[in-house]
Amino acid sequence: MIRIRMWRIEIMKTTISPPRYTV
Repeated sequence: MIRIRMWRIEIMKTTISPPRYTV
């Protein structure tokens, strides 16, 4: 479940941008 962690960090970093990962 490392992807979820990376995905969460990415979303936090790019909050203005739309979510690229849809899990």
